[in-house]
Amino acid sequence: MNLIKPLNLLVLFLLPLTLISQEDEKFCGTDEYYQDQLDKNPELQKLEQASNDFAEDYQPPMTKNGQKYIIPVVFHVMHTYGPENVDKEKILANFQTLNEDYQKQNSDTQFVRNQFKSLIADHNIEFRLARLDPQGNCTDGIKRHYSENTNSANDNVKREVQWDPNRYLNVWIVGTINRGGRTNIGGYANYPWDKPYKDNDGIVIIARSVDGGDRTLTHEVGHYLGLYHPFQGGCKQWNINSNDEVDDTPMAKNRDEIISSCDGRNTCDLDFPQGQDKPDMLDNFMDYTPCGRMFTKGQKTRSLSYLDPNNANNRAQMVSQSNLAYTGVLDTIQNKKPLAYFDTEEKEICSGDSTQFEQFTCQGIPDSFKWYFQGGEPNVSTKANPQVLYKDTGSYKVTLVVANENGKDSITLKNHVNVIQGKPVSSNPFQANLDSGNLKAKGWRFEQTIPGDTGWQLSSKASSTGTQSLYLNNYNLDRENLSYSVITPKLNLYEPQRIKLTFNYAYASLSNSSTDKMTIEVSNDCGATWKSVANMFNLILKTTDNPVSEDFVPTPNQWEQQVVNFNTVDSGQIFLRFNFITGKGNNIYMDNIRFGYPVGMAERDDQQGQLRLYPNPVQGKLNLSISNVSTGNAQLTVRNMVGQELSRQNVQLNTSTENNFKFNVENLNIQDAGVYFLMLKTEDSRIVKKFNYVK
Repeated sequence: MNLIKPLNLLVLFLLPLTLISQEDEKFCGTDEYYQDQLDKNPELQKLEQASNDFAEDYQPPMTKNGQKYIIPVVFHVMHTYGPENVDKEKILANFQTLNEDYQKQNSDTQFVRNQFKSLIADHNIEFRLARLDPQGNCTDGIKRHYSENTNSANDNVKREVQWDPNRYLNVWIVGTINRGGRTNIGGYANYPWDKPYKDNDGIVIIARSVDGGDRTLTHEVGHYLGLYHPFQGGCKQWNINSNDEVDDTPMAKNRDEIISSCDGRNTCDLDFPQGQDKPDMLDNFMDYTPCGRMFTKGQKTRSLSYLDPNNANNRAQMVSQSNLAYTGVLDTIQNKKPLAYFDTEEKEICSGDSTQFEQFTCQGIPDSFKWYFQGGEPNVSTKANPQVLYKDTGSYKVTLVVANENGKDSITLKNHVNVIQGKPVSSNPFQANLDSGNLKAKGWRFEQTIPGDTGWQLSSKASSTGTQSLYLNNYNLDRENLSYSVITPKLNLYEPQRIKLTFNYAYASLSNSSTDKMTIEVSNDCGATWKSVANMFNLILKTTDNPVSEDFVPTPNQWEQQVVNFNTVDSGQIFLRFNFITGKGNNIYMDNIRFGYPVGMAERDDQQGQLRLYPNPVQGKLNLSISNVSTGNAQLTVRNMVGQELSRQNVQLNTSTENNFKFNVENLNIQDAGVYFLMLKTEDSRIVKKFNYVK
């Protein structure tokens, strides 16, 4: 009998685990997580010992050729509509990798070192996406949930949603994991004997780990099935006990370094009888290395012991025939009517585009399909997975009817397909008229993290020109990382090197710790993907000198102009998105949005204040004379002909009669000779003057 190993997990969980590559290092958090559970409930150690005793003497039953243990899986994608909202194709690709690894179907077994090739095991385990949810409804096994915990996740996401852990392997996909303040963790799992905490049972992994051949899920499922790291417990004499409770994995020294190559290192020389010593098995999926390509036969036996109902700490109910029927993953279903269910490749498309429908009917096998597509071509189809064209804008319902000899079922989803404007606006330049009309009727769209939440809206509270501006009430939003977007109609970007986007905006922070930001993004595939062309972080975004602690309404002097280039964007038809991300700041306003060839800046005088520049043209030092303005802090900004800011600095005006300054133009970040504008902004005035810089 193997003696229980001393738990030195406080050392183990600090060791780095590279789960895919050294360039993308992600740590395994399972040991640290288990140590937290032990601290709360020391009785876990007895359950662990009983499990190890059972696994040591376990002999798997003989199975028929091709017979497998089937484990139903549900993915909970916890997201705030960001990159953590992993698309289905990536999840399915990573799920395929998981199955290949546990069935010895992974192609990289050819690179396992020769001394270990005879030990490679097929677990005879197959993971299948659940087809029935706990309420008996059809599912594709991938559920999406809006969660503000996704970017600092731990067991908090499990408390938001969990399917019965005795019946389903729950996998939560999150943005980042935060355990003990560490945020570079790739995933963590519960061990099978962790029964007192079954409400937390499952696996949490980060979205970055869900990508094709990434082995993070393979590794964490190993822990879920009772496997330790091969170096667990460090070096021991071979006839005393093994480190990971598996006899055919060579012992390895506890490591405090990242192993980035599959070399022949041997850190323990007493792990096998004399003359049979073996190097560290860096090829193992459970090691701390990107070289994982195999499980051993001993690891297989240990894993299967937790699927045996005689093990007091088992997951046997999950693989029982009754549970496979309950979760809808059986191979054959007889004498049952089908339950209708479907999904769509793209739920939001441009007019004139098509989208692919896919049925996921469950329970009974259908003999016939009949689809009804409001607004689509065709409007009726009998194909299993039809493709449908939508020519006109609008939101449309879809109905699917399925049947077999045992009965029929139908499902209707209202507003399932949203068709947006596909034809670009004819005018170029394009200028938004915010003073009249309904923007949505003109092809504008407004999106926010929380559907139904109040986002951007037209308002007469303030404007830089006209009577209205786009306004986002951010003063009352004491939450971070919420996204509020304004999307333009489709535009023609014929000459990316010449066309500019200009707009006026006003924003104030609420405190010095506000982190609001806005990105300007471009999509040339009808909103499927977005590319950032400008990032306005808080320090750049704010147009006031100091935070504003009350509901911010800008004065005429608190507006700025932003100019955006498209040099890195391919020509064609595009959508523009103004994406504001909250960070406990104050209100933001936008006005005078213009897309097209630049019209340049113009001089602007104040009714009272005066700004004189000389000499003009200037080659070296530029003299400024400022008079008839209020005393105090002022701001001087230099911009080029299209309004791009080149330099900004603060000055102190000490008298209202006349203030004189000298500037070395060569130090103002001006690169080329030409016409430039200098803007003076004080508390109650704004003056713009033109000067000609010559070299």
